[in-house]
Amino acid sequence: MDRSIDVNESHSDLFSPEQSALLVIDFQNDLCHPDGIAAKSAGRSIKSVRAAIDNTKRLNRTARENDVQIVYIHLTALPEHKSDSPAWRAVRQQATYATPAMVLEGTRGHQTVDELAPQSADLLINKFRYSGFAGNNLDLLLRSEEISPLILAGCSSNVYITSTAFDAINHDYHVVVPEDCIASWDDDLHAAALQTIRHRIGRVTVSTELIARWRGEAPLQVGGEN
Repeated sequence: MDRSIDVNESHSDLFSPEQSALLVIDFQNDLCHPDGIAAKSAGRSIKSVRAAIDNTKRLNRTARENDVQIVYIHLTALPEHKSDSPAWRAVRQQATYATPAMVLEGTRGHQTVDELAPQSADLLINKFRYSGFAGNNLDLLLRSEEISPLILAGCSSNVYITSTAFDAINHDYHVVVPEDCIASWDDDLHAAALQTIRHRIGRVTVSTELIARWRGEAPLQVGGEN
């Protein structure tokens, strides 16, 4: 049996709202809000993150209108380092803008920014490491609904998005990343993340293309070569 496929055609065919899930990754107050720990205490620039939130808000709205499953994934820390292994604690300490008090479960800093507040039909997943698939039931929930591809929005491009994207393709999901819905504090790292995704993981597009596709207004146009 000939199992060869036209990659671009297969992706276009698969991007129906019923088959897709939008993963909203780490758009949390401590990481993205002007009064959050990353900006206020650690001095991280959140300008690009705020722009990505605005674009994701529009994408969220269209997703809800067209029955795309939305999954919120929250970076999470338990009080008193109960979720921290020695190795994890070490890499968090060397991260430029991380602090032990960031994204503590039960705090406002752990919650999604108000602009993207989850609704009752959404799935909420806590993660304790970089990837959205690490140590939780995300894969089980997606497979239970026979979902693929995964649309990734969130921050930071070079860490949480790329880690989740790698794990997604390793779990045999198609991956699509609207570049205007992800962000990093560092433009060079952001650009490198997009190149990595474009050449090795999935497809890079923009939110307006996805919105048009989900509304049936135009075929999805995706850029880049693997």
